[in-house]
Amino acid sequence: MQDIASATPSPLARVLVVDDDELDRFVIRRSFNALESPIELIEIADSRQAVNAITTHEPNVTLLDIQMPNMSGFDVLDALGKLEADQDKVRHVVMLSSSSQQEDRRRALALGATDYRAKPSTLSDYVKLVEDIRAAYLQPS
Repeated sequence: MQDIASATPSPLARVLVVDDDELDRFVIRRSFNALESPIELIEIADSRQAVNAITTHEPNVTLLDIQMPNMSGFDVLDALGKLEADQDKVRHVVMLSSSSQQEDRRRALALGATDYRAKPSTLSDYVKLVEDIRAAYLQPS
């Protein structure tokens, strides 16, 4: 896990996980490890650091929880949409939510999310999610 203040260039694909739930971050980390994915995984628990982390680290994909204290995932997307100078640093944002509400999905996509996924309930489902993310956003172009 890397601290957001120490951004260094990396030849690896970068994944930023923004989730206040330590267990969810742990399971996502384990899922990437299970696939032996050669990535740089950056984790933050405080959503107020998300915009800075995205513009500093320029991740290939950000996994962003919707329900967080201080700033919701929707608030983070809204703040990202208001960036002018750093808009090119915002790549793919995949919203993760325990809600399957279609309105949440529509809102996330309207605010600029690339994708909206339900949070898995088992480790094997998390591994499948990570496989999907890797195939969609982390393959060399």
